[in-house]
Amino acid sequence: MASAPLSGGEPTDLVGPELAYLIAPGQSQAPSALLAVASVPGITTVLLSTSGAPDWDEAQAALVGLSLTAAQLRDVTDALSTT
Repeated sequence: MASAPLSGGEPTDLVGPELAYLIAPGQSQAPSALLAVASVPGITTVLLSTSGAPDWDEAQAALVGLSLTAAQLRDVTDALSTT
């Protein structure tokens, strides 16, 4: 299980525009961070908080049918380790 606020939380602080593009081109930082967290092996549940229905819709859209591959997750962790 993973838990963090969608916006204003640590995952979005770590995901700048360049990393968001690496994770999910065309997505903003918050859904990109959520997709990266939800793609980690062993994570079966992601608990998050939002400020309203549009944020829930954005979170759901970020995850529908998507998952990062092991190679993509390696690229993300490599990018994070160099910051």
